[in-house]
Amino acid sequence: MTKDEFIYWTSWLKVRWPNAQLGEYTVKSLYKDFEIFDDDVFGKVLLDYFDSGNEFLDWSKIKRLCKEFQTQSFSEKAQQIREQKALEDKKQDPPSSLQSYLKMLGYKTFAEAVFYKTKDLYKYGGLRDWQRKLFEPFKDLSYDEAKTKGWRYGIGVEIDDRRY
Repeated sequence: MTKDEFIYWTSWLKVRWPNAQLGEYTVKSLYKDFEIFDDDVFGKVLLDYFDSGNEFLDWSKIKRLCKEFQTQSFSEKAQQIREQKALEDKKQDPPSSLQSYLKMLGYKTFAEAVFYKTKDLYKYGGLRDWQRKLFEPFKDLSYDEAKTKGWRYGIGVEIDDRRY
């Protein structure tokens, strides 16, 4: 945050808390504590602090809130950067085959991908009743366990094909 931005916020504070005693020396001293934070982080914390009905300025609480919000802000920015990089990587080198696409998603076979997608659909209500009934025995199993219990590519085993 620049000095001008900090001075803007201290002026804002003086209006809202006239008893804050924000003289020149105090402002200079506080700037050293808060200059590492982004202007929007400091401003958001102050607005939230004011809106919360605090009657007095608690600088240690404000600094703690700034650290928390700055960390959250950095995490969100880092996530956006990772997502953008992944998107750019896919544009530059899109999967050229089904096998490479499945590998990129972490599946060894198409059947495994179908199994886990069906499992997600089962969990979140995306299957029809008859599909749910067929997939019911496999809903809590891994792909390998489901294969040994009779699941095969498709929705599951046929009702007449169950092995007892």
